[in-house]
Amino acid sequence: MLAAKQQKRKITDVSVGLQQQCSKKLLESVITSICDSLETLLYSTSYNEKATPEENLMKNPWFKAEVHLKDKKLVMEPSIDDIQEMINKAAMDIISASRQIIQWQYKEPGRDDDKSNKEGGLYKSQSKSDCSTVGLTLYRQVSEDKEVLQLYGSIQTCMKNTKLELDNYLELFLKYEHLWGKARNDEIQAFTSEKRELIDFEDKIKYYLQVRTEIELETNETTLGCIRLSLVIAKFSMAGPVNKWLKAETWKWCEAFGGACRMKYKAEMQRCSQEVKGFMQRLNQPFSTTEEIKALISVLEEIREKEVDIDSAITPVEECFTTLAIYKLVPNKEDLDNIENLRYLWEQTQKQSTETQNSLLDMKTQFQAQLSENISSFTNEFEKFQKDYQEKGPLVVGLSAMEASNRLAEYQNRFDGLWQKYMTYTDGAILFGYKCKEFPRLHYIRKELGMMQKLYKLYNDVLDKVNGYQDILWNNVDIDKITNELIEFQNRCRKLPKGLKEWPAFTQLKKMIDDFNELCPLLDLMTNKAMKSRHWKRLIELTGQEFDVTCPHFCLKDILKAPLLNHKEDIE
Repeated sequence: MLAAKQQKRKITDVSVGLQQQCSKKLLESVITSICDSLETLLYSTSYNEKATPEENLMKNPWFKAEVHLKDKKLVMEPSIDDIQEMINKAAMDIISASRQIIQWQYKEPGRDDDKSNKEGGLYKSQSKSDCSTVGLTLYRQVSEDKEVLQLYGSIQTCMKNTKLELDNYLELFLKYEHLWGKARNDEIQAFTSEKRELIDFEDKIKYYLQVRTEIELETNETTLGCIRLSLVIAKFSMAGPVNKWLKAETWKWCEAFGGACRMKYKAEMQRCSQEVKGFMQRLNQPFSTTEEIKALISVLEEIREKEVDIDSAITPVEECFTTLAIYKLVPNKEDLDNIENLRYLWEQTQKQSTETQNSLLDMKTQFQAQLSENISSFTNEFEKFQKDYQEKGPLVVGLSAMEASNRLAEYQNRFDGLWQKYMTYTDGAILFGYKCKEFPRLHYIRKELGMMQKLYKLYNDVLDKVNGYQDILWNNVDIDKITNELIEFQNRCRKLPKGLKEWPAFTQLKKMIDDFNELCPLLDLMTNKAMKSRHWKRLIELTGQEFDVTCPHFCLKDILKAPLLNHKEDIE
């Protein structure tokens, strides 16, 4: 009996030892397997900065990401943090696999237990909840293993170097940031706000074409550690390869500066075209009279003065369109036709200008004979005018101011016709280099008529205004307004030339203003509300003039008929 117990105890000790040995080996195997998996994960997802770029590229990428343009910034989607989170989850899943492996346990001989693993001593849980119980699985021992913890900690920061490489890689594209980071219209407006020449526009176009060439060397995909990075620019709901998109942007900038250049020189072309067409139109006008010849010579002088300027303006326009064509920024056909037509029209204008100049030289002798005949006829006409002016003109002694004003209008009209002829003949003589006959009396009469115009203009203004006062209803008389208008007339009268102040018309004018001005204080008293019927009766007795102030049609002229100034002191 004792021997049997000892035998049983011995078997039990051996079984426990075997169970412990198997449990230890199982744990070691699981930890080794998990560490191998974690090391594989760490190696595959880490960017080894000490390794060569070729060695890093030899790794098969686990993730695919894209670079997008958002809010004018380059960003990767999914982000580095998102990928790190996925790697962390994968590492935790590897470690959590130990939750499915339960520990080896000892089974006493002769015990029938359906829950035991009869083939390997590995218990199978009755349910999923039993299998995941930490106390029965290897999860606790595995998760607390130093090597496992060390590997897991390394995996949690495995994307650090990759993030640095990503930042460095994206910085390569920041040199193109001006392509999308600036408002194109604002940039063009700022550029053209300063004075620019063709070379300035061409330099800008060359710059963006050089950028375009650099972009063609850029790749659309690259590998950064475990990430296969595809550069896709997303903007305005459109997406495409980065170099294709950037090339399109550079071309848009070229087109923008090319368009601004075209608009600048197109405006210059239109200005020149309008000016040249104007010259041609004026050259095509018939010329037979002195005025027409004068206008024609004026055109010829303008063409000579502006010849260099127009040539200097047309040439840059031609160079502009040629330059744009070289860079395949071809302007529209209409512009090309217009600049070609402008050059042709300008050459034709210069040719016709020369022909017209020769025609004028040919007709010089003929014009000289005609000019002599015209001046002779003009002399006779002027002598007749001068005689009539002295005998019947506005300065004849004894004329009233009104009659003198009427005659002034008549003789001014006749004189204007004579003066126009004189200027035409004089201009013609100057144009062809002849000395024209002088008419000093003509200039004297012109000055004299000018002085009379000033005097009688004021005389007529005063007369019209005074006559206008006559029809003002007595109840509507505004003495202050009348006084101010008379003061204005007095000022104009004082500003007349001294020579006019000796003329009878001036004396009449001054008396008319002064008399009415002297009446104003009396009229002011008479319009006062303090005037009673007895006052009006007294005025009637003094002046001998009836004043029916109660009549609704009683006007200022009814007052002015009375000799008020003769009884000024009595009225006051």
